[in-house]
Amino acid sequence: MMKFLISFFELFFPNNCELCSNSLYKHENYICGKCKKKLPRTYFNMVKTNPAEQSLWGRIDIEHVHCFLFYAKENSTQQMLHTLKYKGEKELGKELAHIFADELEETHSLKGVDILIPVPLHPKKLFKRGYNQSEWIAKGIQEKTNLPIDNTTLIKAHNTESQTRKNRFSRYLSSKEMFSINDKHKLKGKHILLIDDVLTTGATIEACYNALANTDDIKVSILTLAYSSK
Repeated sequence: MMKFLISFFELFFPNNCELCSNSLYKHENYICGKCKKKLPRTYFNMVKTNPAEQSLWGRIDIEHVHCFLFYAKENSTQQMLHTLKYKGEKELGKELAHIFADELEETHSLKGVDILIPVPLHPKKLFKRGYNQSEWIAKGIQEKTNLPIDNTTLIKAHNTESQTRKNRFSRYLSSKEMFSINDKHKLKGKHILLIDDVLTTGATIEACYNALANTDDIKVSILTLAYSSK
């Protein structure tokens, strides 16, 4: 009966690929196999240093920066992130994180990480959107690595408008002192993987790091689904 109901539901609400709109096979989630192969991967985990890390040099003391896909105007990455953030498809973030985690596992890129911390939303924005996309990305990483998620220690202290249309300097000003931590002893001695959806100017990541840096003896690495050089 359950299989019949599922088949009946899919008849009227087909499960289609987010990118090409073709029907998905039963073993596929959100993205078909062909589109998955064509994702604009950065392959940053295959090299010792990468442009994302270099963009943060001299600003914050980080261990590694892991970015899954290149982000550009109207490319598949922008399409998926828009769906993730503004169309309620939070499970898409988890699915992309599953794919990325599998690739990072092949190069042992997350070795030594102790805890996952998603970049938080202000409570007002969280209430309006209904979920934190970075937290769902963290859930995808957790399901593949069994690393714990801490979504209570780092908090967003000030609500700000969307940063999407701001230039680099404006983002820096609006992100400065935007985050705080409520229990620095909880993170002492930990290697933190800070998780966000996209790395652009690095202003948000820098602000998060400055809050976390008040804790003694920590290491911080970064993971995002996307990287944009603009």
